[in-house]
Amino acid sequence: MFSLRVSNFCTPDSIPAQIFESLKDLTERLDSREKIDPADFEQMMALRERTHHLAPYSPVGKVEDLFPGTWYLLHIDEKHRRTYERKKVYETENGCSCEVKDS
Repeated sequence: MFSLRVSNFCTPDSIPAQIFESLKDLTERLDSREKIDPADFEQMMALRERTHHLAPYSPVGKVEDLFPGTWYLLHIDEKHRRTYERKKVYETENGCSCEVKDS
């Protein structure tokens, strides 16, 4: 169940304003997705299957292609504790950060 409260009050640092700012370039980001060969995709999925529940484990792959602000798995230790890192958030043309603050 969800609850929604509508308000006319919206400051530049409010959550709705941050969400709106982060979605402004959504079409461009979707258009910039990399198309890959189905065989390559199958290999990627096979790697995920082989490494599922593996510990210790450090994922292989490029983080350079991730969108700014994306969280990604950095490492799983021997006790299955996960460590994540976040790709640096970029600034928009008007100097606003597109990062949505964590709560």
